[in-house]
Amino acid sequence: MIKKIFNNHGVSLMECIIVVIIIAVLVLLWGFYGGDHIRIAITNEGHMFIEKIISQEKMYRARKSSYLPIVSTTTSSVELNIDTNQNKYFKTFNVTVSSNTLYVSAYGENEASGITVRGIYDIGVTSGTVFQEFL
Repeated sequence: MIKKIFNNHGVSLMECIIVVIIIAVLVLLWGFYGGDHIRIAITNEGHMFIEKIISQEKMYRARKSSYLPIVSTTTSSVELNIDTNQNKYFKTFNVTVSSNTLYVSAYGENEASGITVRGIYDIGVTSGTVFQEFL
């Protein structure tokens, strides 16, 4: 005969305690390590926003034969066709051109308050943008 393994009387108190402990450990682990993933996602939005601004500056240069020299801290730029309404964390930015370097800074708001992402693009070299994060 086959021995009956399962009990049909429901869940025991010990099984409930074990499940609660496992869930508590998982929540603690997420609390310690999950915040880093959120910060990385927030700064990735800043990186994409800066790349968009730099590509718009390149398009502006193709049309006008020079970069837009200074865009003071603002939420939009008609000349660069930039509007920050779709951004969740980075709403304000500024652009500065100094000799052969393009500096773009994006400033975080809401959950990203205090986070600044800066992109430095060397106009003479096409190797890409160097990012700096200030958390």
